[in-house]
Amino acid sequence: MFVVALHAHTAMVSGDKVAETLTEQSTLLRQVLSLYGRMSVTVRMLRDYLFYLSILSLVFVPVATATASSEVNLETDRWWVGYYYLGPEKAGEQIADLVSGYIECVPITPPVINAFGVEWISIVTQYFPKPYWVQCGYGIYRISEQEAVIFFYAERMDKKTAPKGVRNFSEVAPVLGYTYKYIVCRIYRSNDYHIVIQKEGVEQVWDYKFYDLDPYIPIDYVASVETNHYGTDIYVSHFYDLRYRTSGRRAYSRNWGAHEPKIETNRWDIGYWFCLDEGQLGDVPDDPTIHYQFYAWNTLYR
Repeated sequence: MFVVALHAHTAMVSGDKVAETLTEQSTLLRQVLSLYGRMSVTVRMLRDYLFYLSILSLVFVPVATATASSEVNLETDRWWVGYYYLGPEKAGEQIADLVSGYIECVPITPPVINAFGVEWISIVTQYFPKPYWVQCGYGIYRISEQEAVIFFYAERMDKKTAPKGVRNFSEVAPVLGYTYKYIVCRIYRSNDYHIVIQKEGVEQVWDYKFYDLDPYIPIDYVASVETNHYGTDIYVSHFYDLRYRTSGRRAYSRNWGAHEPKIETNRWDIGYWFCLDEGQLGDVPDDPTIHYQFYAWNTLYR
């Protein structure tokens, strides 16, 4: 959940800070749209496949266009598509202290100024009565008609930082077409958390620590795409190798063996056009990869 007011002067950080922290690591939106050739083989193949699927999406477009006349509030409106590991109804305290996963860095295209799209992995520490979490990911935020900034971030939301939470941004920017591994880890037997981001799962590009969280015990994991505008083109978002790992001398690492779809918005009155494919396109339903891999896209575009 990327909860933040995204206006030019109250964006993810205040005005001057946006210029200093994000603009230095920005890429032009026009450059984003020209980098298709650098995308991974998986995404290029999927794009061809989804050209066919886009024909089917035409069924939804007239309804979407007619329904989506309601005004979008970029500060509060959200659309999510992705996975829970257990989900709010099944979450508990008997889960591991580390979650990780790979996310392909794709050219997300927010349709209006101050709109954003983010892709993240998270440890949830509470669902009710208020949700709290530690998460990390990357995102693209549109600052003008021609420009957008792309960034890595880490976010904390707990009793001590609610309701706005705390988010920090790296000095290093993601590069479109590459895949990054995102790790959220509770530091052994503490109430502190460590965020690590690795390029292709090997080269560490950023890490950050949050201290003294309340609450701090993991109860669930979430991997999701999130946006504040229904018209955001999330390209073909791809999450894979979602894993958890225990700590201590008998530590082990395993892929997710379960999942609950996260198909949510607080604006059902406007509509929902994000498609979730659980696992690999065309695979059999009992393929175990459906639990730790998914694709997502916006049916308004493909």
